[in-house]
Formats: sequence, structure tokens, C-alpha cells
Amino acid sequence: MYDGRDFYFSCDIVSGTSMSLKVNGVQKASGTTIDFDDVLIEDVNSIRLDGSRWSTTFDSKIYYFKLVEIIKEIDVQVDMQVTDPEAASVESLEYSHKTNVSQPIDLDIWNWNTEQWYEIESVSNSGTFDDDSFTLGQDSQYVNSSNGVRIRYQASGSFPYQLEIDRLALNYTSLPQGSPFELSVPNDSS
Repeated sequence: MYDGRDFYFSCDIVSGTSMSLKVNGVQKASGTTIDFDDVLIEDVNSIRLDGSRWSTTFDSKIYYFKLVEIIKEIDVQVDMQVTDPEAASVESLEYSHKTNVSQPIDLDIWNWNTEQWYEIESVSNSGTFDDDSFTLGQDSQYVNSSNGVRIRYQASGSFPYQLEIDRLALNYTSLPQGSPFELSVPNDSS
């Protein structure tokens, strides 16, 4: 079930009798209250909660039991589209991202003509969000006929990390609005 994956483990369990929480057969916590948050457990194959009953009845309450899988690889594709019917041209991709640790992140954009990925950047940015843009414009090979853009984030590391995206947007221009005009029809009364 867990297939040797790594997790951050949180739980809050209260019982009227002593309990034992085991991961891969090794005791990790015991007592009438087991309460911890975001404990790293690696190479998980089994999790088991055992209780001992000294009387005929007892209560156990699981307030929460949470496993968050640790991801060491990112491969995420995002399809974006300008749906404004007045859109004339997608001018740029605006983006800002960072990681919680120094970890190179690749940002790629799909070329609709060659049907290949083009690398916009590959950077380690763990300090602050940085505002960047990639110029597209009218007739760009990175914008499809429906004003769509496809991007991809990729990274792999030997330790867990988080990718935080602060901004991901398409900047576009609209068709000019028509200006009021008068239509005059000559009077041909001759």
C-alpha cells in the first residue's frame, strides 16, 4: 500500500487504554495519547496502531491521521488560454516562483510549430519570489490558434522540497474599440 515511499506523518489519537503506533514494525509512539505533527518517516511499507484492552469497553478517538507524501520530483504541465473574445495577441508569459531550499527548477514552454519544449529558464531560487516574463507577441510559435500557451515545471532532487508559485499569467492586448462615427448619406435629389 505504501510501497516504500516517504511521508510527513501527523496524528492525534486519544484512547482509554495504552496504544502503540508502529511503522514498518518499529514502535514510533505509545501511550494513551499519541499526538505529533509533520514527522518525517521514510521507506514506509506498513503503519499499525495496536491497543491493549484491560476492561470490556474502552473509547478511542482519532482526531486526525494525516500522511503527506514527500515529492522529490516535479513534472507538471499547465495549459493556459486567453478566452477574451477581444484578445488580439498574447504578448507575454508573466511568472514568479521559488523553492523552500536551493533546488534547480526548469520552466519550459511548448513550441506549437516544432512540437518540442523550449527551456525558458533553469534556476535555483529559494530566497524570494522573482518577477519574470517571457515575450511572446503576435504570430509567436509558443501561442496556439486559440490563444493558448502550454508550460511545464520540472525538477528532481535527492531531498524533499516545495515549489511555490506566486504568479503565472498571460499578458495580452485587446482589439481596439471602435470609435463613434457618423454616417452621412448624400441626398441625391437632383
